[in-house]
Amino acid sequence: TYIEMYPISFSWNITFSCNYRCPYCWFHGEWQNLASKNRHLSVKELMGYWEGIYKRYGSVVIDILGGEPFIYSDFTELIKELSRIHTVNVATNLSCDMRRFVEVADPSKVGIRSTFHPFFAEFDSFLKRALLLKEHNFGDNVTYLAYPPQIGLIGYYKEKFAKEDLRLCILTFWGKYKGVDYPAGYTKEEKEIIAPDVDNRCGEKFQVTPQEVKGKLCRAGQRYAVIFPDGATVRCGGGTSADSDISMGNFFDEGFQLLNNPSPCSSKYCPCNEWAFLLVGEE
Repeated sequence: TYIEMYPISFSWNITFSCNYRCPYCWFHGEWQNLASKNRHLSVKELMGYWEGIYKRYGSVVIDILGGEPFIYSDFTELIKELSRIHTVNVATNLSCDMRRFVEVADPSKVGIRSTFHPFFAEFDSFLKRALLLKEHNFGDNVTYLAYPPQIGLIGYYKEKFAKEDLRLCILTFWGKYKGVDYPAGYTKEEKEIIAPDVDNRCGEKFQVTPQEVKGKLCRAGQRYAVIFPDGATVRCGGGTSADSDISMGNFFDEGFQLLNNPSPCSSKYCPCNEWAFLLVGEE
């Protein structure tokens, strides 16, 4: 059944801090304003909230993003504790030392999504850490964004990673570049470069051509939610913590809970591909 295939899951933006300033980031140009929304809690405090989720919903999947999650204090310790009761996936730019992480984390409960940013990362350093993760069974994929200035480098990096048995997985860019909206703005040639390696979410490839979802019945908020660093929680990645129509209150409030039923999608598009496992009738 649907529920057996896809357990309840959360995307947790744990921090609005990052040591990169990628122009294609969702938060580009907003880092200074967003810093005030960071909330740093101890591992013990955070585990209190996630133990509460475990009591209400059982073991869930937590996808941790940022900013850069490994900047968060005691992050490796948090992963170790979280993965005792939940399944955890982390998206990281691999700019931090991963040696202690591979020593204490359990690869049967923790996954790493390494994201390579060619204009900010030092390739050899990134590769060394990616191979360390692969050696310890944390995955052999490297995520790469098809941002227009980076598309021409896909073949080059695909080959370099392939030599080390690492697979390049392409994500499509949602945003504006030189006045053009993407992914709708990809040219035929760009689509041909991107197509063979486009990554997927729950078996559905990330969109090269945007598909409208507004009004469709969706389990976002019922089986899934997005948490921001200050605890503000929304139904999905199609909006922000300020969108009242998808707001679900604050994760750190006593009595926080998911919705009881599916409800219509209020976003025009689903850039994070959550529709693949949340739209009613799509499962």
